[in-house]
Amino acid sequence: MKRMLALLAGLVLILAMAAGCSSAPEAASDSAEPSQAADAASETPAAEDSAAESPASEESAASDAQGEVLKRIIGNGKLIVLTNAQFPPYEYMGSDGTPVGVDMDIAQAIADQIGVELEITDMEFDSLIPALVSGKGDIVAAGMTVDEERKQAVDFSDTYADAKQMIIVPVEGATVASEEDLAGKTIGVQLGTTGDLYVSDNVEGADVKQYKSALEAALDLKNGRLDAVVIDLLPAENIAASNEDLVLIDMASTDEQYAIAIEKNNEDLVEIINGVIAQLTEDGTIADSTAVHVEASRVSA
Repeated sequence: MKRMLALLAGLVLILAMAAGCSSAPEAASDSAEPSQAADAASETPAAEDSAAESPASEESAASDAQGEVLKRIIGNGKLIVLTNAQFPPYEYMGSDGTPVGVDMDIAQAIADQIGVELEITDMEFDSLIPALVSGKGDIVAAGMTVDEERKQAVDFSDTYADAKQMIIVPVEGATVASEEDLAGKTIGVQLGTTGDLYVSDNVEGADVKQYKSALEAALDLKNGRLDAVVIDLLPAENIAASNEDLVLIDMASTDEQYAIAIEKNNEDLVEIINGVIAQLTEDGTIADSTAVHVEASRVSA
């Protein structure tokens, strides 16, 4: 009997040990589940952070889409226009010593559209494009003709004025009566203008004299130092209207158009400028401005 009880006790002990061994993997499995839950929990905030960053990324992308020049204009609170105030009626010095003219009226309208102040920088005409591409200004408004050479360096707005070159000669003793007569003559031009480029490139044997302004050239013409002056239509008409001893000759082969020059790859600014030009053209503002400044800028050599 005692032997039977001993065997039963041993059997119970073996069964208990077996039960304890089989429960160990379950415990390990239970401990693994909290760990996985913790990992999942740790991943959730990261995903939420990524989602939270999305609006900022979109804002950054929108900012990047804005051209550098427009961002600079808005950041500075001003539009810097480069001009040469020796080209009436498009730009000339007003009575207060500040550049005024058709182009300055257009530039003011552009500044108003952006919501910034206008600052005008006056410089030599042939320095305008180098100054623009080096960041010394935001736009060029200077009765600038659109041509292929300039388009290699800058972009242009839509055009806002048609023009052509004119020849100024004295009423008495003129040696030039037509465009063909310019060959071999001494001709005054404004440095860097299309008149300068045209005469230098196309008039055979011409002795080209470059001046800071057409008015200075006209003065030398009147004093007998030049045979003719070649300059754009409205500045030429301005000079002739105020000097009865000078007369104009048409150069029909030189039709051209003026536009605003902008540093390349700034399409958003070009779009704003084109919108302003379209509005000012449609409502007659540019035509009215031209008439006002033609009269106000009459000068005598």
